[in-house]
Amino acid sequence: MDYYNEGFSSLSITPVNKTDESPWSTTIGQDCVSLNVSMAKFLIPRLRFLAQYSHSVPPQFTPNKWRTHLLEKAEMLESWCQATCCGYEDEQLQRDVQVAMTWIGKNFLHLWD
Repeated sequence: MDYYNEGFSSLSITPVNKTDESPWSTTIGQDCVSLNVSMAKFLIPRLRFLAQYSHSVPPQFTPNKWRTHLLEKAEMLESWCQATCCGYEDEQLQRDVQVAMTWIGKNFLHLWD
């Protein structure tokens, strides 16, 4: 099962104004077909990287708690991605991915080192 791609195809954006090409067949168009999956795949390795190498910790977290949250959210996203890419729908996984993305949104300004 090849659900995971370390690269992010939108980083090499193909122009969408070509007359012979549908906007949805471009790399950015393909990412947008399932933007939720594309975003999750992009975030998973980066959350893990921050958990392993980050030196900055928001004031409301201890270093250990911050790392635990980053890894937990990456795991939630990965479980949801695996299931979604295989066509499996599970209400708990959908709730988990909502929790993960809400947490990421709340802590968005702290996701740096």
